[in-house]
Amino acid sequence: MVLIKRIINLMKVETILENGEIMEKPTIKEIVKRLNMVLDGTLTREEVSTWAETCTRLFMDADGLKESDLTIWKYLDVVSGIDLKDSPTEYLHIEEDIKEWIERFQKGD
Repeated sequence: MVLIKRIINLMKVETILENGEIMEKPTIKEIVKRLNMVLDGTLTREEVSTWAETCTRLFMDADGLKESDLTIWKYLDVVSGIDLKDSPTEYLHIEEDIKEWIERFQKGD
């Protein structure tokens, strides 16, 4: 995804992506939603990895990483590796790993 412009208003910074989507800082709920979408086949691992990487960059670009953002940033770091492969045809993280991430993120661990 390519960032094409930023809209700055008094309350927040929004980033408009090339596809017209407005990108804001994600929530734990949004991260879990996207992981569930991988499990049900709605999104690919690569799409979620790219989204997580883009979000991570936005945290750093917008106003730096704040203490309150640290947990979300850590979760995004984990999710950005969802598309890693340990062979040409097998993913490093199996579905059980993704389910464990969802459970851990919902608990706040």
